Formats: sequence, C-alpha cells, structure tokens
Amino acid sequence: MMPTPTQSACTPPAVHGALRRHPRLAVAAGLFTLLLLAGLGALWWLHPAATPPAAANDDSGDFHWQEAQRALEARDFDTAGKHLDRCLEAWPFNAEAHFLMARTRRRDGDFAAWGSHLEAAQFLGWPADQIELEARLWQAQVGDVWAVERPLQAYLQSGPAEEVLILEALVRGYLDDERLRDALTLTEIWKGRYPDDWLAWLYHGRALHLGGEATQAVADYCRALELRPEHPEALAWRAAAYMTDKRFAEARADYQAFLRQHPDDAEARYRVAQCEWSLNDPDAARAALDRLLTVHHDHGPGLFLRAQLDLTDGNPAKALRWLERAEPVAPRDPDVLHTLARTLRQLHRDAEAKTYERRFQEISRRQSELRDLVEQIHKHPARVSLRYAAGVADMELGRELEAAHWFRSVLSLEPGHRKTHQLMADYYQKEGDTRRADYHRRWLTGKARPAAIPVP
Repeated sequence: MMPTPTQSACTPPAVHGALRRHPRLAVAAGLFTLLLLAGLGALWWLHPAATPPAAANDDSGDFHWQEAQRALEARDFDTAGKHLDRCLEAWPFNAEAHFLMARTRRRDGDFAAWGSHLEAAQFLGWPADQIELEARLWQAQVGDVWAVERPLQAYLQSGPAEEVLILEALVRGYLDDERLRDALTLTEIWKGRYPDDWLAWLYHGRALHLGGEATQAVADYCRALELRPEHPEALAWRAAAYMTDKRFAEARADYQAFLRQHPDDAEARYRVAQCEWSLNDPDAARAALDRLLTVHHDHGPGLFLRAQLDLTDGNPAKALRWLERAEPVAPRDPDVLHTLARTLRQLHRDAEAKTYERRFQEISRRQSELRDLVEQIHKHPARVSLRYAAGVADMELGRELEAAHWFRSVLSLEPGHRKTHQLMADYYQKEGDTRRADYHRRWLTGKARPAAIPVP
C-alpha cells in the first residue's frame, strides 16, 4: 500500500536550481503548483488518505501501480507513464506517485513534465534528499554533469537503492559531453555489478563506437540485443557500427528491423539505400531512395546518393539536377561540393566548377581541424579552449546544434567564459531568440548571473 502523503510548502534548493536552469520547467511547475493549491481543498475530501483500494482490479489504482513498476523494470517509459497517469487519477495528492512520474518523465526526456511532477512531489512532502537526488540526476542527464558528478559518484560509494539510476544518468551525461573514457569506466563497473542489464552493454558499446572502436562496439550491441531483443536504439547503433566495418548486409538487416518499428524514419531509410548501393544493387538502392524522397523531398544525403547513382550510370546531366537540389539543403557538405565540381567539369562548365572546388577545399580543411579537436577533447575532456574551438568550428560549418552542445559544455566548466557568451548572444539575436540572447548579454554586462545556460 502506498504511503499517505504529507504536505510541505517549500521547494528544496536543488529543485529551484534545476528549474532556473530551464525556464520552461519553472513555468510549467509553477502553473501545476497553483492548480494543485486551488484544487486541494475542493478535492481532498474525495481522497482523504490518497491510498490505493484494498482489492486490485483491472481499473484500480493498485493495478496500474503494479503495471507501472513492471514497465519501469523493462525501461518502457511510455507504458509506465500511461499507468502512472491512471494512478494519479485515483490518487491525485500522492507524493510517491508524483515523484515516480517525475522520474519516469526525466528518463524519457520529457523535462517539462518532470519539473511539474517533481514540484508536486515536494509540495506533498516527499523526502527532500530524494528530491535533491532527482534534480542532480536531471542535471547529469542533460549534459551538465560537471556540476553534479562528485556528489553523485560519492553517493554511489554507499551502494544506494538508486545505484542503477545514478549510473544511467551519469553515463548519459558523459556520452553527451564526449567524456568517453569516463563513460567506459563507469559502464565497466555497471556491467560488472549488473551483468544482465542491457543498457550497461548498450552504453559501453556506444562509448567504444564513438571512440572509433566499431568492431568491439558490435559485440556489446549484440549482447544488449540478446538481453533486450529488437530494441530500436540498439538496432540503429549496431547497424551504424556494421557500416563502419563495411558489413553492409548485416547493417541493412538491422536498419530494416528498425524500420518495422519506425517506418517513417528518414535516416534509417537513407541508410538502407546506402547499404544497397554498397552491396552493388543499384536498382534496390534507387527503389529505397524513391521511397525516401517521396516523403522527405529535401533529404540532402538522399539527393546526393541519387546523384551518385546517375554518375555511376554515366549520366552527369541527370546527376547535376539532383546535386542542384542537394546543395541548398547541405551547402557546407564537402561531398556534395566535390561531386558538384567534378560533375560540372564533366559537363565542361569549368568556371562554375572552380567555385565549388574552392569551397570544398576550405570546408574540408575546417572539418579536418574539427576532427583533430574532437580527438584532443577525448584525451583532455576538461580543457575549455578545445571545447570552445570545436564550437566555433561547428558554427562555421553550419552545424548549430553541434556548436550549442560544445558551448554548453564550455559554460558548464567555466560559466563566465565571455567569448562564448558573446558568440551565443549574437547567434541567438540573429535567430530571433531574444530570450536566450538576453540571457548571454546579462552575463556580459554583469547585471545578472544566472545559474547555467538554458537547455534548448
């Protein structure tokens, strides 16, 4: 039987800090709390103890609570959330139910709902140390792992009941921050303590794969899929590792299995076409691309691969039409630029070809520099100058999301890094995001010192 909730009117500092880091969470949480306060007196008499009924049936809160627990054990967060919704219909003022919903939503990446339910859980009296731990797990998961790894690692030493949850959040943060050695170290511990936990094998494989060890990663991905058959992320990651090892038939099979669960995924459809082409079946590659481009008309890699097929057939004029559609979508893609130059040369349009050749050389040089920077970051993950330089390089290459990833990690390590704040203020102003632009200007002017960069 679930515990009877108690009430508290103050939010622990850890939650306030987490909500300040993501303003949208604060808005959602505040609205939720207001509604909770307004409805408390009117509805409390309906659920005086907020406890489950004595007998379970297929529509009781107790039944849905048990089903939610089973789904969480399987890391099926969508199913768990649906059952917890039904629990909260039965027990709207139960602190444990709100806390478990918050944890479920965080693990599933729904951070707005996480903030709302965590605020409700603390208001209803859930233990402050649990609220603080959950806030730290959120910080680690969204990539601000530098700020919380010491208390979380210290907490691991005591062997808490939440050990796997802490390992999960820390490793996700390490992977997001390109701290591959730390991710490997922690997943080795995780696998040793919980050898049948498929996620430990999946994340260990991911760290190996991102570090350039695709063959070793495949073995981990295979083990993860033995423990959790047909898991879509494991299939997609193993397929990518197979492609790195030029095992295109195996990669195609994994991508096709992934597509049975996610039939509209553009990346997987493109990769199937790429596998067919690599397996010397141009007709199958064209058919796969036709299915892709019918739905995703401006898929740059798909348009480029379609051009390559026509060039292989000796038809540069037809290939050029595909390339001219791909270039506006991917104006800084070196493969597109190089192939455009080569195709224009075949068509004796030499002046145009020279323009693309110059662009290709410049972008190729910048991409090579970026690859070197990432290798250095893997060796020296706490060096701010490397992360800043990687962000600048990604910004110049038109990879804004990747650049934001690096800049967030810079500000986690050095919150007052002025060059990063200036660059981000200018960028967000150009994009019309005045809220984020103002955030970075406040740092530059010294008028305010927010806790951390808001997560996009």
